Amino acid sequence: MINLFLALIVFLLPQDPAKTLELIKEKYAGLTSLQAEFYQGSGVSGKDVKGVLYYSKRNKFRVEYSNKVLVSNGETIWNYEKELNRVLINSVNNAPSVFSLEEFLDELSYNSLIADAGTDDGLSGLKIEPLQSESGFSKVFLWADKDMIVRRVKIFDLMGNTFDLRMRNIKLNPVLQTEIFIFKPVKGVEIIDFR
Repeated sequence: MINLFLALIVFLLPQDPAKTLELIKEKYAGLTSLQAEFYQGSGVSGKDVKGVLYYSKRNKFRVEYSNKVLVSNGETIWNYEKELNRVLINSVNNAPSVFSLEEFLDELSYNSLIADAGTDDGLSGLKIEPLQSESGFSKVFLWADKDMIVRRVKIFDLMGNTFDLRMRNIKLNPVLQTEIFIFKPVKGVEIIDFR
């Protein structure tokens, strides 16, 4: 009985961290869209935030926080700050902070040390450290479930700041209307266009 239990553990745990990252990349490459609730802890501001993420291929996303909405249709990005009643508009090409899930996963596997980070709450962890500093981070931890869906990402940037993102209620390939990837300011919103 003990031998069967040990065999199951060995079978279920990933044997090669680089292969696990490739399986995660394959899983996300096969997605057309994703929707998830998230909680983000930040060592930068000390403020924790939560919200909803909608993501579609080709850098289309909508992130809804309680006080902010970030929207991209793949070409334009809108950053609406509710408290200031202001939207900043920029081209995706001119906004280095634009998040691309595809590019992020590719960057993690390129020229990096990838190690097993153990398990946490039943999730398999990876520790990724870039060999060059151009990546913008010193290390990243990913935790994925048995289906290779990333449930948690912890990023340590080059300034020593930590960003800890946890996702739940993840829906794979939901039908997302194209309108949610366009921000239409209502009357009275200050518009600052950097394009």
